Amino acid sequence: MWQRIPAFRRFVFESPAAKIAADVMGSSRINFFYDQMFVKEIETPERTPWHQDQPYWAVSGRQVCSVWVPLDPIPKDSSLQFVKGSHNWPAHNPHHFLDDSPYEGTDLPELPNIEAELEEYEILSWDMGPGDCLIFQGMSVHGSPGNISQEHRRRALATRWCGDDARYCLQNGEVAIPTSDPGLVDGDILDCDLFPSLPL
Repeated sequence: MWQRIPAFRRFVFESPAAKIAADVMGSSRINFFYDQMFVKEIETPERTPWHQDQPYWAVSGRQVCSVWVPLDPIPKDSSLQFVKGSHNWPAHNPHHFLDDSPYEGTDLPELPNIEAELEEYEILSWDMGPGDCLIFQGMSVHGSPGNISQEHRRRALATRWCGDDARYCLQNGEVAIPTSDPGLVDGDILDCDLFPSLPL
């Protein structure tokens, strides 16, 4: 969106998000990776399945995070949920959100069935309001219920950020992001037009 819509470009380059991400990750530099807007309409029953973000992306490193900013009041019952400690888990195979089909050719194991074994995990979630933010590492296992609200959409902007140890990584099998060739080779620092470096 940042490449097409001025308001989202201003958020990337003028908001505190880049510095927040760098500070939380303890990084001396920061690259913007990409953005997404999530919308769940009033009384949407479908949940977002449990997943890790980073296996969807052509990026390696521990200093990879999302800054998730709600635009509406979001009660805990409709908010993001995290498996505590899962940022230390290895990568698991991504699935397509449309039909839950697994990505092909990744050679990654399947994620445990979190929903069927919820009592085995400590699940974290919070009430959130417009302008709050969640920062979470790219391997953190997360998902969310449907939107139970009868008053508010559940809109949230997610921006993705990469720090000192992040590198472009050509992985086996399907990859969702990037959707176009950034002009990098495997192992490169992410500095390019598609993944700009921002001053801190």
